Amino acid sequence: MTLNKKIIIVLSVILFLFLSLSVYLTYFGVMEAPKLEKSVYNQRLYQKEEKIKRGTIYDRSGTILAESEMTDEGQKRVYPYGKTYTHVIGYTSKTYGKSKIELEYNDYLTGSNEIGQAMNLATTLSGKGKSGFDMTLTIDNKLQQYAYDIMGGKNGSIIVMDNKTGAIRAMASNPTFDPSAESLLKNWEELAESDDAPFVARAISGLYAPGSTWKMITASAAIEAGLSDKEYDDEGKAVIGGREYENSGGKAYGRVDLKGAFLHSRNVVFAGIGTEMGKDALSIYERFLLGDDIKFDIPLSVSTLSDKIYAMSTADVASTSIGQGRLMVTPLYMTMVGSVFANGGTMVKPYLVESIDKGNVNAYKAKRKVLAEPVSAYVAGEVKDMMAACVGEGTGGQANVSGLKVYGKTGTAQNETEKSHDWFVGFAENDEGESVTVCVMFEYNGQGSSVSARCAGKIFSYWLK
Repeated sequence: MTLNKKIIIVLSVILFLFLSLSVYLTYFGVMEAPKLEKSVYNQRLYQKEEKIKRGTIYDRSGTILAESEMTDEGQKRVYPYGKTYTHVIGYTSKTYGKSKIELEYNDYLTGSNEIGQAMNLATTLSGKGKSGFDMTLTIDNKLQQYAYDIMGGKNGSIIVMDNKTGAIRAMASNPTFDPSAESLLKNWEELAESDDAPFVARAISGLYAPGSTWKMITASAAIEAGLSDKEYDDEGKAVIGGREYENSGGKAYGRVDLKGAFLHSRNVVFAGIGTEMGKDALSIYERFLLGDDIKFDIPLSVSTLSDKIYAMSTADVASTSIGQGRLMVTPLYMTMVGSVFANGGTMVKPYLVESIDKGNVNAYKAKRKVLAEPVSAYVAGEVKDMMAACVGEGTGGQANVSGLKVYGKTGTAQNETEKSHDWFVGFAENDEGESVTVCVMFEYNGQGSSVSARCAGKIFSYWLK
């Protein structure tokens, strides 16, 4: 190889590397730099935010849930109720970044959005310190505290949602942890390695088989299919698609219709009804937004059926009809499902943030939003009647409260262990027209749904009486 060819090759390599570097820097500057600039792990951003007093977060009645103190050492974020709100408000840490409300609404809380920057410029010129927007949540602090108390340390969640608006009044998840920066520095490794997974917000991120609570939807499909009055022989056990199904304890109930099967949560009948209706009837799941990425104020796992309905076997159809199989849902999703029957067939969007303000300037005010109308008012009313019977004389009796109209469905969901997930999903109404849906889920509890129903009854009594 001649010297000239070697020079040409070297120059070509250098030119290629130069062009590659130029392309990378251009891509980085245009596409990646803005993301990194706003990253919660960006230390330059953190130092910039330290000079701005972070906005205060309140409950619906004005109780302070999170606030900042400006000290000589920097800004200190204070959470008066500690771990009670970790899975709602989250945390903010120089070392570990931010989570939940603190992360999703960081631009507001630091005043770094356009409105906030303009207002902070004005305050700076007037000699005042910079500050972020304050936030008011839909959460009721007393109810939130009560929900945690009645959980009794069990792993799981309790959610309370206003049926008319979708406002979340309580959202408790356990296990939890102290969100203060000092505690995170001390305990992060232990928290990250814990088998209890305290970083997982059960209410919105935990995915579970819904068990018999899903029969609210299966019953809706059956009513639409004209099976309300049809009677079935319940022998306590049945083999469907090569898979055995049985009622609790294998108990046989004999001749029974849809309402009677719902009342005592009879798996054999509902598995049979599901297969009788066939795959086409299960399209009702789509109307209930199963599989949709529903937007919430903080990240929400997608409730889904892992198999396509058209590809499901007979046994899978039967299993799904009783809330088992490849069906995985969050407690918040089941709260939304329960509220459909309280709202005459309408599904409203749940929300946590009521308003965002700074002084006299309102940057955000929540509005009621309808997400879907999965069933007609007639079907919703029929299922509602079944839910009333379930609480009045069936498996949900522990949720009944004197002086209130209570409706609900229990669920015992099998999983990879011998201990079941225990559910109650239902709603209650008082004479003043107030109505809330409550979802109680205890994971690996194995004590039956009566415990969940009892907790729901306590919530109804506390909030509506």
